[in-house]
Amino acid sequence: MNWVTFENSLKNGFKLYKYGNEKEFSNNFANLYNELVLSGLDIHNNYPIKTNINILQIGFFNALIKARRGVNLKKVSKDIMSTIIIYWTSLTMGISIPPPGSVKSIENKVIFPGIPSSFSIYNIMSGDIFIKNLINHLKLHFNSIKGINTSLVPIGTALIPTQFIWTGIK
Repeated sequence: MNWVTFENSLKNGFKLYKYGNEKEFSNNFANLYNELVLSGLDIHNNYPIKTNINILQIGFFNALIKARRGVNLKKVSKDIMSTIIIYWTSLTMGISIPPPGSVKSIENKVIFPGIPSSFSIYNIMSGDIFIKNLINHLKLHFNSIKGINTSLVPIGTALIPTQFIWTGIK
């Protein structure tokens, strides 16, 4: 899934949102975000292979309930980004493509789940503006995620485990 599809799908879900269906809305949001993440690649073109969508579903639901109860919207936006950070700490990256100069990847993991970018939510904000604002911050967050790929590098006749640090999900 690309960013445009993600944005359009979120907008459609937001238009269908009604008071009382917070669970359905937050699950839809979680599913779309999870699908977006699973289509992302690190700089060596390895993609996430295992995620924990329950973290997103619960976190997004709790943030939405807080917003409905009148909790400060800045706190709600922080809760959404905190949920995303926790989600990234549970993620497993694939190891199918080794970095240049290596012959085989052994492990590829997220070592820094990114910088949470706090975005603004206003009571008078339209759904489209909210989603555009959120997506801009999610893109910034994707660029701040860091990982480490441990791969075997041939040195002479030996294969030496070497660590390659990567930054960003594209």
